[in-house]
Amino acid sequence: RKDWKAPRGSLEDLHEGRGAESRASFHGIEVTSDRVVFVIDISGSMREPLRGDEKGRTRWQAVRDELEATLEALPNGTRVNLILFGEKPSHAFRSPTPLSRRTRGKLGAFARKAVPGERGNLLGAMMAAFDQKETDTVFLLSDGAPSAGLMVVKDRVRGGRS
Repeated sequence: RKDWKAPRGSLEDLHEGRGAESRASFHGIEVTSDRVVFVIDISGSMREPLRGDEKGRTRWQAVRDELEATLEALPNGTRVNLILFGEKPSHAFRSPTPLSRRTRGKLGAFARKAVPGERGNLLGAMMAAFDQKETDTVFLLSDGAPSAGLMVVKDRVRGGRS
């Protein structure tokens, strides 16, 4: 892509864990980019309790808590967007927006008002993420197979049916 730019620091620095301004991570994966889109599943299965969680949270509550911690750890100016997907993808912002106290608040409010629905359109959400200009990194979190939108149905592919 024409608008792609390399992550901060050299490849050696990134491999050694040096050079990135941030030590933010999302579910254990370090965020080394300053142009990120988070794509998160809010289908019905995200209402289920998170096994082994001492706080008794649902999957969605645990993901939301992790997202808020990640956003707090990222430096101001990091361009971020959040796409939540159930039947349809929903964007926090029209395009990735520089982080500030204000945008963190808007992202948090957007996530807190989301309620897991029934089905999940993974492909639609990923296509929406790929349409985000000025982005070079997408973090996807989903707990299952797509259940809505355009998707490949394996049995139809194997059987040659349309």
